[in-house]
Amino acid sequence: MPCGLIYTALTLALVAESPIHGGLVMFCFGLGTLPAVVGMTVFNSQLNQQLKNNKIRLLFGAVIVIMALYQLYLTYQKFTGFQQ
Repeated sequence: MPCGLIYTALTLALVAESPIHGGLVMFCFGLGTLPAVVGMTVFNSQLNQQLKNNKIRLLFGAVIVIMALYQLYLTYQKFTGFQQ
């Protein structure tokens, strides 16, 4: 599924004053997102190489567990009305 930003650009293109302007909106949106898409393609190959290292995978897993525990702690505080 496309991200929400594309729907915003499509809506803006839809309400443009002419089909040419709508096309230009979509063209500019494409140009604006191109660096991010290309950058993520390059980053993805480097990330896959790093994720083959078991220590890095263990570190990422530990970070996810710590973040989950923190979110549970914040939720507990909210439901019990605990204020620091």
